Order: sequence, then C-alpha cells, then structure tokens
Amino acid sequence: MKCVHTIGFSDFMNRNYEKVVQKKKPTRAYSLYINPVVFLDPIACIIGGCILSLALVEKFLVRQGNIDISMVIQSIVSILFPLLTIGSLIYVLTHLPLVGWM
Repeated sequence: MKCVHTIGFSDFMNRNYEKVVQKKKPTRAYSLYINPVVFLDPIACIIGGCILSLALVEKFLVRQGNIDISMVIQSIVSILFPLLTIGSLIYVLTHLPLVGWM
C-alpha cells in the first residue's frame, strides 16, 4: 500500500513536494548459509531417491490401470512425505559438517 501525501496547491505549483524524502526504517535480515554440497550426502540422496521412486511407481501403476494399489501408495506417501521432509532437514542441519555455522 502506498503512502498518500496531501500537498497544497502552491507547493504543487512551485514543485516543493518533490523535496520530501521519506525516512526508511532499518530492517534486519537474517540468512542461513547451507552449502549445496550437503545434499550430495548418501543418506540425503537415498531419501530423495526413495521418494522419487515411490512417485514413479505410483504413476506407472495408474497408467497400467491398478488404481487401487496406487491409492494405497498415495495414502502412505501423503503421511510419510511431510515426516521425511522434516526429518531430512533436521538431519542435514544437525549432522553434516558442511553446513555454514559448523
């Protein structure tokens, strides 16, 4: 949302309104550096490969017409995927030496 300033007609005609400069509040920026090489860890690659293979198997089963089995896989993945994601992030941030703050 933009700030609205009310200026008088004489200030408008004299172009005095262009001299008004708004003060910007200082903002704090926090950053977390994670080296991309961290994700080449064998355990992280195995977890990612398992998730990818489950998705590919599910897609293959849908194309073959085995919708019942794919629905079971989808229900398992919908429960496990958030848990695996949070668990792998915690593992990467706590156990690997290539993370920026260690």
